[in-house]
Amino acid sequence: MVKILSLLVLSLLLFAGGLAGALYMRPATDPAEAEGNGEVTPTSANAGGGAAGAGNPGGANAGGIELPTAVVGRPMSSDDVFRITASLRARERDLKRREDSLEQREGRLKMIEEDLRGQRREVDGLMQELQDTLERTTDTLQKVKTERQELQQEQAKAATDLKKAQQLQEAQNANQLQNIKKVSEWIEKVPEDVGAMYLKELVDAGNMDMAVKVLANIEQRNAAKFLAAMEKPLMREITTAFLDYQRPTKK
Repeated sequence: MVKILSLLVLSLLLFAGGLAGALYMRPATDPAEAEGNGEVTPTSANAGGGAAGAGNPGGANAGGIELPTAVVGRPMSSDDVFRITASLRARERDLKRREDSLEQREGRLKMIEEDLRGQRREVDGLMQELQDTLERTTDTLQKVKTERQELQQEQAKAATDLKKAQQLQEAQNANQLQNIKKVSEWIEKVPEDVGAMYLKELVDAGNMDMAVKVLANIEQRNAAKFLAAMEKPLMREITTAFLDYQRPTKK
């Protein structure tokens, strides 16, 4: 930009110099003005030449050939030079102001450009951070989805296992009830001391629940006979468990 303005100023200076030279070399077209300025016109030259030819037939103009006339331009006055110089200086000052204004504008544009680049870098950084967060969120959602599927599979397996366990427990309970029924039928037929001994063996083996269920499944008077045939500590223990026992509701 500075180089272009410098070339423009140089061109204007050259143009002004050429204009000044042209004005200086401009010929006078008015004969009266030319005579007033002391210039030689073709007419006066021819007249002088004719006179000379009359007085000197062998002269240079004897053959009727016109000699070239020297044309001298009007010299520039000091006012003209001052006006041209002042005009050139005013143009130079105007170009300088324009150059300074353009440089300031260029500086401001560079600052704005740098600011925009900084904002663009921040936006790019935020976009990259957002992209990374989105990728991490997608991975987390995929993991949660996989874990949920695994949990659903485990829940389904647990439900199946629970159902099997319930079925097995029901079968065991049915078998246990059948066994208790058989034992109850048997124990009612044996003497009190034999029945009391069998119940003691069940308690000693850790089957207090079995002993209580057998007593609950026989008639109360027979149960009282078996308890009376036991030792008092064992009788109190079985009696307490028997009182806490809840008979199953008949369906």
